Amino acid sequence: MKGLINKKIERLLDLLTCFEIHDGQLDMDTASRELNRPATSLLMDILQANALFAPLLEIRRENQLEILYKNGTSYPDAFALVMKQDPICTLLEKVFFHPQMDVNAMANDLYVSNSTIYRWVEQFNAAVADSFSVHLDTYPLVLGGDEAEVRSFYTSFFKERYSFYEWPFAFVSKQELSLFLDDALPLKYAKNFLNYYECFHIQLAVSLQRFSQGF
Repeated sequence: MKGLINKKIERLLDLLTCFEIHDGQLDMDTASRELNRPATSLLMDILQANALFAPLLEIRRENQLEILYKNGTSYPDAFALVMKQDPICTLLEKVFFHPQMDVNAMANDLYVSNSTIYRWVEQFNAAVADSFSVHLDTYPLVLGGDEAEVRSFYTSFFKERYSFYEWPFAFVSKQELSLFLDDALPLKYAKNFLNYYECFHIQLAVSLQRFSQGF
């Protein structure tokens, strides 16, 4: 989903990814070389990252660069924060939960112009073309494509936009899904593959939401 995000924010996420690869610590020369940016630009990126992600992390510059996450947060939480602030991601979520809205209604709901909605649609379709066989239509304003591919896209989308402890599906009970999955999956499997266990919750919720909408 990173292709949906503007280049400035994408650059900051690349910086955080570099820390992930190096277990949270690296020197300036390594960061400059791997990110292909001069040290002066890298210092500006660090200042911007500290400002944008202040609730989640701090990048310290002492003998070397070190990233420290706060209150048990991690890289996925930083990515989710970015996706929550991105306007195209907001549009995609609105389209998922309100497939009956047309461009004019969506523009009014998001306090933007119709032309902005059309521009976001074009940007999304260009960004997603190489990853998913889906596209945003404008008449009506829905995510089109093979239904299995649409559900796969939205499973990835919600997994990246929300942490496991957040639940955007107001009409799908997470507790009921957990009870079902606890019965369906061996306990050892769920514990050893927590990432998949989380994905199953979202995948089921997306499928139930889409089914209830007639897709």
